[in-house]
Amino acid sequence: MAIFDKLKARFSSARRLEEQLYEKVSIEIRNGILSEGLWAKAVSRSNGNEDYAMSLYIKYRAISIRDEYLVKMRDDEIKLRQKEDKKINDFNNKLKACEDLLLNKGSVLIHKTNSWEVHKKDGKILYFNDLDLLEKYSKT
Repeated sequence: MAIFDKLKARFSSARRLEEQLYEKVSIEIRNGILSEGLWAKAVSRSNGNEDYAMSLYIKYRAISIRDEYLVKMRDDEIKLRQKEDKKINDFNNKLKACEDLLLNKGSVLIHKTNSWEVHKKDGKILYFNDLDLLEKYSKT
């Protein structure tokens, strides 16, 4: 029964989205906003029947709006992924800079699962679980 309920909810959401698309097209038409390219396409396929052309236009514009939304979602996803990649690269670059500074002092940085150990040349071991603190220490 749960599978049926999930499918029912999914189809209900799809129908609601479709309704919202057509509503947006209706508002555009009421405000005199028409996509010239889509209108030309609709007219060319309607054999001169203006009512049929309008019907086709509404269908084409709803598809166009959906496609615009999907492209925006994809672009937003790409931007988010790029932002996440930048954060990872910045983190790794900061960590590498710390490691280099510590090596120049004769210390060794050991990577642990959620922390780092700095093994100093005098045998002492310092523990860090925050990269900003590790960076601050490595610069002193």
